Amino acid sequence: MRRFVNMQRLRRGARALTLVEVIGVLAIMAIIASFVAPSLIRQVQTATAAGEDAKLEDIAQALTNAIRATGLIPNPNLDPATTNPAGGYGWAYLASNYTRLAGSNLLSVFPGVTNDTRRRLYLSTNLAGTAAGLYASSISNWGPVFFPTNAKMYLVSASRPDFPLALPGNGPGAQTNDNGFASNVVASLETWNKVVVDGTVAAPANLVDGWTNKGEFLHVRTLDLAPIFSEVRAAQQKAIEQEDKNLEEIARALLASIQATGVIPDPGVTASAGWVSQVSRYSSLGSLAIQYPFPASLIGTSERRFYLDANLLLYTNGVPAAGWTNLPDGPASAYLVSSSREDSAVLETSTANGGTALNPAALSFLRTWQKAPSSGGIYAATNTDIVTAAWTNRGEFLHVKSIDLRPLFCRVELEDLRSPGSVLITDNGSGYSSPIITINTNGVTVSINCAGTNSTNMVLNSASIVSPPGKNLWINTGDTNQPQPIPISISAGGGSGGEIVLRFPDAPSFSVGTALPTMMTNQTEIFYILKGKQLNLSGNPAVIQQDSKFQFSNGAWNKKTSHF
Repeated sequence: MRRFVNMQRLRRGARALTLVEVIGVLAIMAIIASFVAPSLIRQVQTATAAGEDAKLEDIAQALTNAIRATGLIPNPNLDPATTNPAGGYGWAYLASNYTRLAGSNLLSVFPGVTNDTRRRLYLSTNLAGTAAGLYASSISNWGPVFFPTNAKMYLVSASRPDFPLALPGNGPGAQTNDNGFASNVVASLETWNKVVVDGTVAAPANLVDGWTNKGEFLHVRTLDLAPIFSEVRAAQQKAIEQEDKNLEEIARALLASIQATGVIPDPGVTASAGWVSQVSRYSSLGSLAIQYPFPASLIGTSERRFYLDANLLLYTNGVPAAGWTNLPDGPASAYLVSSSREDSAVLETSTANGGTALNPAALSFLRTWQKAPSSGGIYAATNTDIVTAAWTNRGEFLHVKSIDLRPLFCRVELEDLRSPGSVLITDNGSGYSSPIITINTNGVTVSINCAGTNSTNMVLNSASIVSPPGKNLWINTGDTNQPQPIPISISAGGGSGGEIVLRFPDAPSFSVGTALPTMMTNQTEIFYILKGKQLNLSGNPAVIQQDSKFQFSNGAWNKKTSHF
């Protein structure tokens, strides 16, 4: 009870503040605020600036990851959030998959503010000039001459919504290909640093709009793409070197397959059914690794090609049973052609194996082309029957392996020393006309028909085969079943005649590979086969590895040293 009474007394003793006192309190609060508010505002601004630096760092890392993953350079002349298949990709579109920022928070520092607070992206001068026309192309497709020496990107923003940038937002004309509009801006972005001098951070006038002494609110984040270009170039060089090694192995296997099978592949047949099928049995590479430079990623990859000089096209059906009568006339090379670009169609498709044959100009290009840069660093590959028109200045990715097939052809000479000889007939000198002599062209038999003109019998003293000078031919003096000399009776008036048959050894035979034997019809046969091919001589096989000469005498073939 006492407590309640005391409280009542206190209430009766309290009084309200006067107006003067209220004004005094407010004045004191205003004085305090004048000291505290700027500090609070500066803290807010500092926090906003620090936050924007962090966001630009995040966006820069997102763009770096996007460029590494896609190989695409953002196009400053596109709205940041758009994509144009022909003109490239906006920077926000590329970064969006690699950052937590999204939508307007990615595009703008202060989303929803009526002032232009959008972030900007620009490229260093020579990067913008190099990327012209290549914004939609992965940098893995750029040739070495197209890699700029100063490859940088600049992210630009302002952390005060009331401090606008004096730079056009990304979109049409923001940074022309020749940098005529943006070169001074890029120079300022390249050289400016946020440095406090006498309490002020100066900002280039061409970057800000009337707040050159408030540079602490200007934000520039530079991305140096040189490491990415170095990585891409190293990967390109590795792919180029590896493809050269692969073609060496395929060329070796191709030669081995031709020697083993005696077949030169036909480029008019599709690769999988033609040259790849033949070569795959002689290489540790699988069929797909022979057909494609990048067998794990066939989509968008041009298969390797196999071509022949026109003079070799007549030799693609295998060696005939009696060999080829002539060597290829003129150039006789095979060509393996490929690209070390995985994601672009460098090679022309209309002349792929199984398609249209190469014309003389294209074959001449393959025969003479060398991978060497011009004074301007361009690797020219000018024949559009070999490469697509878009890649004629990217010859560093073209690979041509020329293989001379002439050393695979071996000259073979066969000489039959047992025929043809001449037939010598002597009689008893009765004055009859010379006998009629018929020699069977295969040299197996000689038929001698004698017809007289009077009633006196002619006696055949001897009949023999006379060999050419220096040849050791056998001699048969008549039918071995009858004694010698052999008389031939001629009736009076010459109306009848007699015949004697001289029996020779069979003519030798030969064949190439597994073909049926062919009997020699000439004393000398000269023909050509492929190295490693089997030659069968009267049933005796011999593998031919060089020019060779064989002679047949005394019923057997003998190899002679040849110097063709």
